[in-house]
Amino acid sequence: MMSVMNRDRKYTPKTSRLESHYQRLVARWQTTAAAVTLQEIAEELGCCRRYTRVLLQSMMARQWLSWTGQRGQGARGRLHCRVKDVSMQEKEKIFLEVSATLDSEYESSPPEDVSSNRVCIRFYRPIDAIVPSDHTGRVERHLLNMVHAGLTSINDQGVAVPDVAMAAKKSQNLQTWRFPLRQGLTWHNGEPVHADQLLQSLQIHLARPAFSHVTSVELEKDRGIDTLILSLSRPDAMLAYRLADPVHRLAHPQSGETGLGPFAIRVHNDHQLQLEASYCYHGTKPRIQTIEYSIEARLPGRQWTAVVLLHPDEEPEGATFQYLPKDDAGFVYLAFNNRSGSLNPSQQRFIQALAGVALRSLIGRENVSPVSEQWSVPALSENAEVVLLPPAVTLGYFWAPETEALMKNLQRQMRYWGCKLTIRPIDANLWFLPEKWDDCDIGVSDLRFQTPWWFAPETRFCHSVMIRQFTPPTFYSRLSQLLIRLGRDEARYPERIRRIMRLLIRTGCVSPLFTLKFEVRASKGICDVTVFPQGWPDFNRIWVDVN
Repeated sequence: MMSVMNRDRKYTPKTSRLESHYQRLVARWQTTAAAVTLQEIAEELGCCRRYTRVLLQSMMARQWLSWTGQRGQGARGRLHCRVKDVSMQEKEKIFLEVSATLDSEYESSPPEDVSSNRVCIRFYRPIDAIVPSDHTGRVERHLLNMVHAGLTSINDQGVAVPDVAMAAKKSQNLQTWRFPLRQGLTWHNGEPVHADQLLQSLQIHLARPAFSHVTSVELEKDRGIDTLILSLSRPDAMLAYRLADPVHRLAHPQSGETGLGPFAIRVHNDHQLQLEASYCYHGTKPRIQTIEYSIEARLPGRQWTAVVLLHPDEEPEGATFQYLPKDDAGFVYLAFNNRSGSLNPSQQRFIQALAGVALRSLIGRENVSPVSEQWSVPALSENAEVVLLPPAVTLGYFWAPETEALMKNLQRQMRYWGCKLTIRPIDANLWFLPEKWDDCDIGVSDLRFQTPWWFAPETRFCHSVMIRQFTPPTFYSRLSQLLIRLGRDEARYPERIRRIMRLLIRTGCVSPLFTLKFEVRASKGICDVTVFPQGWPDFNRIWVDVN
């Protein structure tokens, strides 16, 4: 009888054992979304596939990770570990309850109705962990700005200024940088900040391509002030800008979503993300108390490029005010695999011309426009030379409704000229996987401008796996050396990077296709809405007029 009862009872792994299994997944795949098979997870855990499913379900129930499996032998699913250290989770839950009380005491005149100082956003997909990383999506990159702080940040004029550091002191030869740290900082979980924690967090970033020239980082006391000292192998006047990138913000080394920025994460799961103004933020405290993302399971429609700010329990129709970014958002571009040599220059020009023809039906969309004049190329479709194309070509592209429509149009155009185009959509979160580009002849990506716009091209060329695998080694090396030389002169850097971009466009290395138009819509009473180039509002500025 006992054996029958045991078979009917749902098995739940012990928490301590489950934690050890989870930490093995974190050690292998970190807190970045990854494409893996169930068998790979089972092998890492040393379990059979059936028991691995039980473990994953238990971990998802505790909101430690998200797992989306795919049918079929060897099919890759999406695994995303969301918590760096599960032992910290219970401590953080206690802190959330305490901080809510502290926040209300901190305000000199808090509103009587807390919901009146809250703005809601409906979003179409789960939001990945808000942990500084090169591999972050559009919304996650924006939220890094809101949740985390860095040694430096970018001010309203597009200039790198000290943030967690009190100053950024560079040597005359630009090879030694000193960052004296602010004192009395507090993490969002209530812990006092120790300088060695910031050192640990910074060391994670220094292993990335942007900092390959940093030979060492040391922590020492300078006149009683903890100071981080970075030594470089070559001069770099732009280091403060590199450190200000959102992906290089400083997170708690044991709890990646715990930061030092103006907003603290209070709730984060597949259905909701809630940010609260942090009472311990070292800068100017936001005027809004709560930002809440409500996650709805739906595919993004044509207007996924619009962010809608609502009052609690309000429908999107109530957002009647429109706000647009002041700066260029960048562009979607096409690039050829010149390392494989599968397409010769004449064939590339012809495909560019066909892409121009395919693009005509897309420009009519409300959120699509031609690229700005400084990045445009002469139309190739009118007098393009017809050439014989290969029987088959493979194209990988970042998925969005607009790029999918364009790729299908291009597919029809190339079929007419006797070429079968296989199109392969790639999720933005899996863009960094090298094997995605091994057999691609063409790639379609986007160059996302931030503030300042002129640092985006270098960031893309240094970190893009597609660019690295498409570019012949000799040319890639020359381009890298050129970017290194540009980095020695901060004043002349913007204009020189513009000239490099124009050169790459004229030579066909980068072929801009179209620009996505982002916007923010807001309800009456949601005030001081300013919009970043990628279409996200600055949460530090907005406030709610309750009258």
